[in-house]
Parts: sequence; C-alpha cells; structure tokens
Amino acid sequence: MNKKLHNLKHIRYLTDFEVITNNLLNWKKKKPIKELDDMLESIVSINHYVIEIYENELYHEQIQSEYRSDKLRAIDRATKAESKVLELENEINKLKTKIQLGL
Repeated sequence: MNKKLHNLKHIRYLTDFEVITNNLLNWKKKKPIKELDDMLESIVSINHYVIEIYENELYHEQIQSEYRSDKLRAIDRATKAESKVLELENEINKLKTKIQLGL
C-alpha cells in the first residue's frame, strides 16, 4: 500500500478513536455506569490491537526492505568473488603454461 495513503488512513483512525473515547469519557463523568466502563475497556483493547497491526506492517515493510538489500549485496559480493576466481584461475593457467614451457 502507498505509504502516504496508509499514513492518512492511520491518522483518520486515530482521530476517530479520539472522538469516540472523548465522548465515552465525557458520558462516564456525567453518569458513571458499568456499560460505559465496559465500552471504554473494549475500545482500548481494540486500539491496542490496531496499533499492533499497524506496527507489524511497518516493521514487515522495513524488514522486507532490509532482506532485499542484503540479498542484493550478497549477489554483488558473489559476482565479484566469481570474477576474482576466474581472474585467478586464468593467472594460474598462465603460470602453469610458463612452467611447462620452462620460462
């Protein structure tokens, strides 16, 4: 998902959450009843769950990016190592040829 769009949706969620919780807290101050306490407890639980999902998604994207970078670095190192091996094998073959020719 587009990061900008994702952030805007998350900000919208946080704004909506604040409106709901502020209203529930105001109602609770005016008339404390068990149902409001239950609703507040539930909404806080929902918020923790949503925040955890949001953070997991952010970390997932970050980890995926790191894995991609690590993979590209490993491929680059392997390519350089293969190139160096070929270069050294060619040098060894040249030296073997010189030894066989007695040079």
